[in-house]
Amino acid sequence: MEEKKQSKLEQLADRYKISALISAVITAISYIGQIAMVSNLAKETQHLTEYTTRYPSLTPPADISSSIANTQQLIPLLNAIMAFAGIVFIVSILCYLFCGILKASKED
Repeated sequence: MEEKKQSKLEQLADRYKISALISAVITAISYIGQIAMVSNLAKETQHLTEYTTRYPSLTPPADISSSIANTQQLIPLLNAIMAFAGIVFIVSILCYLFCGILKASKED
């Protein structure tokens, strides 16, 4: 009976470990995506600045302006994904540590 409880505890700890790893990967991918978006936003803003400096009387092309607007709209979404994955990561690590503490107390 006790071995069965320990194996369930170990299974639960493994699930939390896997959850922490998955959320860490999601956070890393979101972070890389956010870096790429900010880099793209900087390039597009630079193009827009160069265009308006060179041709002050003309309106800037719509594709540059819409690209900047679309990129700015996606940044909060990536922030939300990173925040959620970060919270899941922290909770998973805490639960994994708690399972380890329970396992150690059962062995005593």
